[in-house]
Amino acid sequence: MLTTVITAALAASVTSASPVITILPAGTSAYKVSDDGKVVVGLAPGGAFRWTAETGFVSIPGAAAGSIVTVSGDGSALASDIIDQNSKQHASKWNGSSWDQLPVTGLASCDASLLNAYDTNVDGSVVVGLAWFPACKARAFRWDAVNGTVDLGTLVAGRSSRANAVNGDGSIIAGWQDLASGQRRGARWDNGVETYMPPYVAPNGTVYQVGEALGCSASGAHIVGYNVFNAPAGPAWHFNGVTNVVSALQNLPEFGSQDALANGVTEDGTIVVGTSGGIPLGRKAIIWVNGVGQDLRLYIESKGGTIAPYTSLGTAMDISANGRTIVGWGLGAGNPPGWIVQFPVDCPADFNANGTVGPEDLAELLGAWGGRGDADLSGDGTVGPDDLAILLGAWGSCSN
Repeated sequence: MLTTVITAALAASVTSASPVITILPAGTSAYKVSDDGKVVVGLAPGGAFRWTAETGFVSIPGAAAGSIVTVSGDGSALASDIIDQNSKQHASKWNGSSWDQLPVTGLASCDASLLNAYDTNVDGSVVVGLAWFPACKARAFRWDAVNGTVDLGTLVAGRSSRANAVNGDGSIIAGWQDLASGQRRGARWDNGVETYMPPYVAPNGTVYQVGEALGCSASGAHIVGYNVFNAPAGPAWHFNGVTNVVSALQNLPEFGSQDALANGVTEDGTIVVGTSGGIPLGRKAIIWVNGVGQDLRLYIESKGGTIAPYTSLGTAMDISANGRTIVGWGLGAGNPPGWIVQFPVDCPADFNANGTVGPEDLAELLGAWGGRGDADLSGDGTVGPDDLAILLGAWGSCSN
């Protein structure tokens, strides 16, 4: 029996299956995906939505038009903006039946905005975004139940900042900081201490400052964003916190000097997703694999999939930590509304999706011993000896 299970798992690990494309209802925008790729959230007419393969598309009323909708890494918590009793956009968390507004002591609205949510951490215990103060001064904020809504400050007196992304434990936050000139520089907060993102140093030694940070990996080791100031061909950028090096992510050649946007990154930093930038009409979603960019449509086709009858996926907004699910939205002729791309698990024991079954995957299986989840390779409901045997039988490159 065990030999049969191992043989089946090895066969699955080398059998390539086509990507699965899910087109969401008209008027939707898919914004975020949980770390395991199983929960997708976004904006829909009349509010937010939550999607899983089991439940399908579920509407959640109340999220304000034009707001960000985000989901925790474990898929359990949603955050977005609602229109509060004073007709202001107010960052809130979904409790399963209604929206709970975050506290706003000391804040003052600017036009229709008061407190705007942009991201939440692994379990929804931390929310980050933009807080408004008197005289329309904007600051990055971090909220948790113990400390409340905390102003993360600014590096330039009188200038604004914003938090766009947060890592799993809430210790690392990424976003932007306005300079006195009005230029938005990429910024990060490490346990509340703000610094500018390091510059990109080109192969010829030229130093380029980088703009707004848009996405962050669960560990916080990888941060991505857009605008490499004055660099040719409009690249996006990727910061590797392990090496402390910023790399340029080139735009598709057809978009010339238009700035590409990098929105999401996998946990190991090997895959980044984003878009060609510019106005939404005519954008093309991009996937960068190990720093090399390609039209996401062409990448899907190279894996045996198709987005027909559509011709472009518009904007890729996020990618799951394991790289197996990408979400986004399109606008204009040939672009779909919200969409989900799921890449099949060609190598079930490759939990971190790096193309190899090795020590990190073994550690994850042992850490899940006696439990359930992705490490249950045999499908018997419990992670145990059968699963260990399957993993060891698949040891090495997934292409072997």
